[in-house]
Amino acid sequence: MRGGAAGLPLLQSGHSPVLDTKSFKSILLAVLMVSMSLSVGIVELNRTPLAGADVVASVGAGCAFITRASGETIYVDPVNGSDEWDGTWSCPKATLSDALNDSISNDEIVLYSGRYHENVTVDNKDNLLIRAADGARVVFDGTKSITDDLDAVWGTADSDGIQEVTLSEDGWQLFLAYEEQVPARWPNAQFSDESVFNRSYWAEGTLTGSNNAYTIG
Repeated sequence: MRGGAAGLPLLQSGHSPVLDTKSFKSILLAVLMVSMSLSVGIVELNRTPLAGADVVASVGAGCAFITRASGETIYVDPVNGSDEWDGTWSCPKATLSDALNDSISNDEIVLYSGRYHENVTVDNKDNLLIRAADGARVVFDGTKSITDDLDAVWGTADSDGIQEVTLSEDGWQLFLAYEEQVPARWPNAQFSDESVFNRSYWAEGTLTGSNNAYTIG
């Protein structure tokens, strides 16, 4: 064996050993593969669990094979998460409900930024901590967007400017820009001016028991 590393064929050029083209390409490819692996590892290590609460590291890769050890924090991200995942910081769950199902007493559940449209019940779990990630804006919202959440499409407005939409689930109140829309119903009392609390704005009438006919007054 002469010159460099064992097993590498060398070409002699004067007194300096030179790798042949084939060996050089093989070594270069190996170096690139190692560099790419290290780069991925560095990206993951640079993201602490709570750093950049609004920016979750690229998730999904290998999450089907990543498991959370008992007692470790459960992470939830309604935007990038999936309830198919185990709830680690790199593979967060999508809903608080699923995180609660997997939790036990003394666990910690950390919520990333987003809107949570859930009704949850915590039962027989002592010292369970549910909190927002540092810097995260977590909103528990009892409303659902007609277009974004329910995927409904408004019909074309008629001659009176009224639009209709068919919903996939029942709703009992309408909000526009987070303000309750009472004028969509009769009477047109408002919360904004507190007229909804004034009985003079309330409807009065008589409901006939035989045919459920309603008479105003």
